[in-house]
Formats: sequence, structure tokens, C-alpha cells
Amino acid sequence: MQNICLIRIEMMKTTGFEIGEIVEMKHSDRRHRHKAVVLGFESNKLFDSVQCVKVMIIGRDTPTFTLSDRIVKL
Repeated sequence: MQNICLIRIEMMKTTGFEIGEIVEMKHSDRRHRHKAVVLGFESNKLFDSVQCVKVMIIGRDTPTFTLSDRIVKL
């Protein structure tokens, strides 16, 4: 259990996002970007600097996954 917490803390440091933080989805039009809440991080590292992030887009009923370089802080 402690090992999982350490991994999640490391992922938060590498991505720059925290669980529960509200972010914008970068892949949509700048004027109408979707807002989302960060729910967690996947342990599989896809690229050197990109992490898979689980988010819940505000107004939707199911969570989705996106890459950490596709979201920005508000």
C-alpha cells in the first residue's frame, strides 16, 4: 500500500498535476475548452515525459483517459 502511494506521489511530481485539480482539455477549441477534474494517474509510462491521466470531464457521466500533455492548469 505504501509503495502505491509513493508511485502516485512521483507521478504527481512528474506531471505537475494533483488529484482533484481542475484542468482544461487542450485538444478542443481554445474558446470552448472542456474543463475536467484529475482523478488519477496510470502507472504505465507511454513516453519519456507523457503520462496517462484519468479525468472526469465536467458535465459527463463517465471518466476518460488523456495524456498529460493534453491538459493545462487553469
